[in-house]
Amino acid sequence: MTRPILKSATALAVLCMLSAPAWAEVDVPALMDALERQFKPSGTTLAIGSARADGDDVVLFDVSITPGEANTAEIGEIRLQDVTESETGFRIGTIEAPVLSMTKDGTTVDFGGAAITGMEVPKENETDPVRKLSVLVEGITVGPVRVSMGDTTLFKMDGIVYTASAYEPGQPLLTEMAINGLEADMTELPDEKARAV
Repeated sequence: MTRPILKSATALAVLCMLSAPAWAEVDVPALMDALERQFKPSGTTLAIGSARADGDDVVLFDVSITPGEANTAEIGEIRLQDVTESETGFRIGTIEAPVLSMTKDGTTVDFGGAAITGMEVPKENETDPVRKLSVLVEGITVGPVRVSMGDTTLFKMDGIVYTASAYEPGQPLLTEMAINGLEADMTELPDEKARAV
């Protein structure tokens, strides 16, 4: 009598395992709101057109960012990798910016990509002031970057590496940043004031 019951219970357990998703989906609209809200204290406007969950990731579409009074940068699509959600916020495992090259008015920017790891995004109910008002990340890598006019290099940088310890309330936040291979030559710029920098 117990054997058929055991078989049925085992079959039901296997069925539940197979039918359930391998990840817990995050609240995507809440994540969009949290991201846009997080950048406002710094005077930066982040706009996200739409977003969708893709496994453990969340893909943002029609993204633009406006730092203060500067021109708006149209980023397009961003994939947030390994996103998890808690009662008071979200954690984004990795955000990667792609390698790109663009030329405008004779000036070329070659960007070697970037990555942010361990980014915390608080919800509105977060009460910790540091988490609520800061952009907490565990690591950032940028570069290499090169800005040129024709064959002349105006600016180049091998890269930036930033690391931070995990934030714990009441404990010091240990950070370290290195800027490598930084070179600049503004003598070829057409603007006299810019050449003097």
